[in-house]
Formats: sequence, C-alpha cells, structure tokens
Amino acid sequence: MMHEPKKSDPPERRSRRTKPSCHRRWDAYVKKHPWPASQGQLHAINQSLDAFTLSQSTLQRRSIYSRSMKTVSLGTEHIIDRSAAERPHNGRSEMKTLRNGLRVLRLLSELDKPIGVTDLSRRLDLDKATAHRLLTALVDEGFVEKDPDLRRYTLGMGIVDIAVARLRDTSVTACALSHMEALRDRLNETIALMVPDGRNMACALVSESKQTVRIALNIGERIPVYRTASGFAWVSAQPSTQWTKLISASIGREILPPGLTLKTILGEVQKTQNNGYAVSKFYRPEAAGVAAPIIDDNGRCVAVLTLGALSENLRPPQDTKIGRLLIGAADRISTDLRGRRQPAVKRII
Repeated sequence: MMHEPKKSDPPERRSRRTKPSCHRRWDAYVKKHPWPASQGQLHAINQSLDAFTLSQSTLQRRSIYSRSMKTVSLGTEHIIDRSAAERPHNGRSEMKTLRNGLRVLRLLSELDKPIGVTDLSRRLDLDKATAHRLLTALVDEGFVEKDPDLRRYTLGMGIVDIAVARLRDTSVTACALSHMEALRDRLNETIALMVPDGRNMACALVSESKQTVRIALNIGERIPVYRTASGFAWVSAQPSTQWTKLISASIGREILPPGLTLKTILGEVQKTQNNGYAVSKFYRPEAAGVAAPIIDDNGRCVAVLTLGALSENLRPPQDTKIGRLLIGAADRISTDLRGRRQPAVKRII
C-alpha cells in the first residue's frame, strides 16, 4: 500500500516516501549491477514495474522478481524474458493434472461418506484451489456428485457407466454369469464375483438373492482383503512367500478388531489353501462369506466366486456343503474361460 507523503516532510524525504518499495529496490539493484541497455529497454522495464506495483506483503508472498521476471544474457545485451510466464501449459503439466484427477477419483472410491474440499486437499496434499477446480471439472463431466447443502462430494454415476462397460467385455464375467445365477437359485443367497483391486477386493458382478432379508453388494463396492472370505481365497492362490506382504499391505494403518491378528489371518489363508475354499465371519458380525478362487489356464487367480449370507445361515456343516458347491462352480467357470480363448494360429510353411 502506497504511503501518502506528509506536508511536514522535507522535499527529499517526501519524494523517497512516495516512491513504491519495489521501485526503490529496483533502483538499488541497477546501481549495484549496471548493464548496457538501450532507452527502449529501460522504458519497457519501467512499464513492467508500474504494472507490478503492489504492497510489500504481496511482493513477498508472490515473489514477483523470482517468478515473473527472468534476466537472461543475449549477446552483449541483457533483456527481461517473459516467455516463461506467458508460455501455455505443456504436456507435463497436463499429465500432472490428469494424475491428480485420477487420485481424486481413487480417494472418493475408498471413502464411505462424502468429503469436503478442505479434507480432500489435505489427504492428497493439494492446494485447496487446485482441488476445487478438479472437483468442479469432474462434477461437470458426471464422474463426481456434489451435495449443494453440505458442500461435499462423492462419486457420480458417470464412473459406474465406464466400469459396467469394462466389465461387460471381460471374459470371466461372461463365463461366470450363468453359473452364479444357478447357484443363487439353488441356495437362495447372494452370489458375487470379486476381483483383486490393490488392497481390496472389488465386486465385478453380483447375482442378488431374492430373500427379503439378504446380503446386498453393489458392483464396484470394495471390501478389505485381510478380513473377508474372498480376500482369503485370493491370497491362498498366490505364492506362500507373498502372503505376509499381501496381508500387511491390505491392513495398512488400520487397527485390527479384537480377536484378529496377523497370525490368525495367515492361519485362515493356510486353511483356505488346504480346503480349496474360505469361510470368514470377520467382516461384519451379522454377515458371513464363503469363497473359492477361479484359476485360469496359466495358474493365475483371475477372480473369486463368493457367497454372502447371514451368519446364522452359515453354520457347520452348512458352510462345508456350500464351499464344495462353490469349488465345483469355480472349476466350471475356469473350464469355460479356457474354452473362450482363441486357439494359437499355426503358421504353415
């Protein structure tokens, strides 16, 4: 803010006080570091300084001299290069924006309730204005929904459309649908096809039970690996040397519930590998699950066939019977999956 001169000030002090601080610093720099410059260049510099006449706090915050002006050497003359400030965004900045947008979608998919701009920017270590611009763009495209009353954001239906289109083209979902419906009609329980997604298992396909009181699971919903039957089944199909690493990565910083330890989880995984199916009642007290891995022709677990039911409906020996049925259905899906693969083309010489 420019200081108004006082009438009582002497003329030399009055002229010094009316001159903006940025001009005074520039004059001092020119006296200390002179360089040959034409009158036209000096005039352009003075016009630039007039445009950046701001308060002392604003100058310190924005660092105008370090960010907006860059002195370069050209032959025997020195000029101020403003091409860096006026240059449009390059591919690297656009790629960074894209990655930040994907990070926003990933965070929203992991939350069970809407989130505000401040909390989102803190979790992703983004500037609040940047986070708001990303959310606004995603809302306009339909990938994020905004609650106008709470001013909070959650995933929109646009992301579901993309996920459903992707799952429709997946071979394992096409092979599993008929077998899942047959199991649902026979057992009258919800059957889901779960696929690994980082530290979670994601629902790729679901055939929901027709009972009034049933376990509901939505496509795209994620459940943790370390405390679910589908997670146990998937980990059991991996090399035993990776079990501890996979379980620890799934736990992350979460606090394990009472009675559940890493040793207990590894014991359940070993039991799953021995039996061929997993049974878990650790996720929710009122719910339980039974799962069997689906193995492709390369010996890789591509998905897990899972049954979700009320805990009271999965008591011994009922869970053993259901586990054997799931193993049979998973084997049939694996056989159909191998049959859908195109045979190798042999070159005839």
